[in-house]
Amino acid sequence: MTNNNNGYKNLDDTPSQTIESMNLRSIPDNNSETHANTPLLGPTNDNQQSPYEEVAINVPNHDDPTVLCLTFRSVFAGILLIFIKPFTDQLFYLRTLPLSLDIGIIILLSFMIGKFLEKILPEKVFNITVNPKPFSVKEHTLAVIMAMSADGTHYTVQAIAVQRVYYNYYLHHFNAIIFMITFQLFALSIAGILKRYLVWPGAMIWPKTLMTCCVIRTLHNEDETELNQSRWTMSRFKFFWLMLLFQFLWYWFPGYIFPLLASFSFVCMIAPNNLIFSQITGANGLSIGALQFDWNAWVSFLDSPIFVPFWAHVNIFVGFVLAIWIVIPIFYYTNIWESQKMPIMSNRIFDTNGYYYDTSKVLDNNSRLNETAYNVYGEMRLPLGFAVVFGFTLAGFSAAIVHTILYHGKSCVEQFRISLSDQKNDVHARLMSHYAEVPEFWYYILFVVSLILSTINGYHTELLSGHVLLTYYENLQDKLTRLKDAREALNALRMEHYERKQQEILERERQRQIQLAHKLDFMKQKKQEYLEYQRQVHLQQLAQQEFEMRTYSDQQRQLILTQEQCLQNSHLSSMMSHDYNQMHYQQPFSTLHSQSTTNQYPMITNYPTQPPHHGSMITCPSNTPNLMNSNRDNNYINLARHIPLTHSTVSYIQQQSAPMINENKSDPQLIIFN
Repeated sequence: MTNNNNGYKNLDDTPSQTIESMNLRSIPDNNSETHANTPLLGPTNDNQQSPYEEVAINVPNHDDPTVLCLTFRSVFAGILLIFIKPFTDQLFYLRTLPLSLDIGIIILLSFMIGKFLEKILPEKVFNITVNPKPFSVKEHTLAVIMAMSADGTHYTVQAIAVQRVYYNYYLHHFNAIIFMITFQLFALSIAGILKRYLVWPGAMIWPKTLMTCCVIRTLHNEDETELNQSRWTMSRFKFFWLMLLFQFLWYWFPGYIFPLLASFSFVCMIAPNNLIFSQITGANGLSIGALQFDWNAWVSFLDSPIFVPFWAHVNIFVGFVLAIWIVIPIFYYTNIWESQKMPIMSNRIFDTNGYYYDTSKVLDNNSRLNETAYNVYGEMRLPLGFAVVFGFTLAGFSAAIVHTILYHGKSCVEQFRISLSDQKNDVHARLMSHYAEVPEFWYYILFVVSLILSTINGYHTELLSGHVLLTYYENLQDKLTRLKDAREALNALRMEHYERKQQEILERERQRQIQLAHKLDFMKQKKQEYLEYQRQVHLQQLAQQEFEMRTYSDQQRQLILTQEQCLQNSHLSSMMSHDYNQMHYQQPFSTLHSQSTTNQYPMITNYPTQPPHHGSMITCPSNTPNLMNSNRDNNYINLARHIPLTHSTVSYIQQQSAPMINENKSDPQLIIFN
């Protein structure tokens, strides 16, 4: 490839020279006591620049080989970020939207660490220079390269995690480490072998690497010459910090305050219970019309849109619309492959009935397929979205190879022919030719070693004798650990059983106390009911007695009235008889008058010496006349043969004011009423 004068200017104001005809120019070194001759490497004129505008703008066309690169600051920053970046990437890899420390953050962190070490470290320690001020762009670049060597999550870790989670297969730690190391070394060896074809040619443009160069130059460029020549009134360094502050403040909204902004579907919010709208516009569906205001959602699965050119974005978007928004809905809603039994988008596998597929039912103890069990359990099905994407991905590999052969085959053959003569025809390749390259046979040796180790680790683990012994002791240690864990678990079960028994005893005692309390309350209630019943019975008895007494009193009163009537009748009869006798016997009036005068109240003797007791009977002798009469104030004497002394009779006697006369001090014969 020849360098053409395409009119691009050298954006660096420093005079540049070719590597072949290198001059020395004296540049003051502020860090040294004297001024040394510092050589600058560059093209012979400003027109010797990359023919590609992206490269010419972002990558300088000169180099200063005296600037230190491998220093304590660069090594410390690189190693520190090597520990931080893989840990963070792997920890947040299993999130719905994976969080990763991309290269922009690594550039910023390494720059801060370098500047911090520049401020605090002494210049020399034990006569060893540890702080050659200032923190140079080469130190910064080396720290970034070291950190990005552990970029992303390795596919080996994904394979190990899937085996452990879904297949219950635990790969030994030693095998897992060998697996990851050989995988990385294998990839590194291939990169070293193919750098002649993919790195050295000027046409091999890597947009993401160009953005890295641009950011690093922005952080270290303090010259205002470009600012004066540009229409911008703000330096790139200031613009970078403003964008960083804006991104930091904005992420609080989709990340914490309002997470719905990460994937906002207005149509799905209108009809949240509509299944078809959810499948077409939802975040877990096709996301047609969904808006994303979270930058992390944009770059979680694809590179940053700033790092790739516009034509690549258009290519990706057209393929996305064709595969996701056109092919998948047509296949799904026409129920091809019975796809409607499964979700439209999912990364799980299902059986023929649409349930999750249990892989443990079709694998043996060695995690190999059991065909008999597979035929009994049934086939596994992929969701339509995953199947279509998987198919387009496989087709993409073949399409990329065919496209390269058809459209870039001649260029590849020409570059391969030129690479055989080791002609570095790019301006930046010529600048880097000043430094010694790593011999290519090292990469071939690394390729062979990694291939052999991976083969032994995968198929012939018995060849690793040290590994076998280590595995034996580790298995023994694992058994002891499991035994210890089992003993602790047994003790825990015993304690749990004892505590459960104690709780059962306490619960039974509490239930017994509750039952006793209920019985006591029931007995108290029954006692109250019995006492109330006794009171009611007693009141009924009292009422019955009162009723009987009133009835008996009414009967006695009626009897007394009847007897009075009889006495009146008898009195009339006696009077008539007396008149009759008087008429026959002619008794003198004086005798009768004396009798009536002497005995105004005819009495019957033999009265009781003591008053009669309550409830006793007042009886009259049989020889006592039944009827007696008196002519005093028309009063009469009421004689009753059987009158019980009760409350009613006593009160009646008292109402009549009848004195009880006992002149002869003898048994009662008569009660005289006034």
